[in-house]
Amino acid sequence: MKYVAILRGINVSGKNLIKMDALRISMEEFGFQSISTYIQSGNICFESKLNNPVEIASKIKDGIEKNFNLNVPVLVFKEEEFDKIVDENPFVKQSNFDTKFVHVTFLESELDKNLIPHLHDKCSESEQLFCQGKAVYLYLPTGYGTTKLSNNFIEKKLKNLATTRNWNTCLELQKILIG
Repeated sequence: MKYVAILRGINVSGKNLIKMDALRISMEEFGFQSISTYIQSGNICFESKLNNPVEIASKIKDGIEKNFNLNVPVLVFKEEEFDKIVDENPFVKQSNFDTKFVHVTFLESELDKNLIPHLHDKCSESEQLFCQGKAVYLYLPTGYGTTKLSNNFIEKKLKNLATTRNWNTCLELQKILIG
C-alpha cells in the first residue's frame, strides 16, 4: 500500500536538520519500500505492508527520534486519502484563484466543525479558507509568510496536529504516488 508522510518542522531556518538521503536510509531500516522524498522539508512517499497510518506515523516518529535525536511530528496518509484531499481543493476548481497562493494544512484527525469559526476570526479580508475532513484549504494572496493562519494557530484552535504545504508540493507528491 502507498503512503505519504509529511514531517513538520524539519530543515526550517537551520533547525531540525535531516538530510533526505539519511531519511530515506532510515525509512528502509523502518521496513518501508519504494521510498521517494520531495524537497528538503520532509515529504516522503513510500510503500508499506502495514495498514494503519497512525501506527506508521508512530514508527517513523520513533525512528527519527532514535536515528536523528529529533522529536518531529509526523502525519501519514494512505494514497487514496491524500488524493481525496488534493482532489477536493475548492480553490483550484475555480479559475479566479491563482494557485501559487493556495496552501493545504493537513490535519492528523478529522476536524471538529464546531471549531472552524475560530479560524475565520484570524482570516484577513483578502484571505479565504475552507475546512473539510483532514484539511484546511487556504487561499493567501499576500503569501503564507504574512498570514496569521499558521500551523501553530490552526493547531491551537482546532486542537489537532497540523502541517502546511503549498499547492505545488501537494501536486508533486501526488505525481510521485502515481509513479
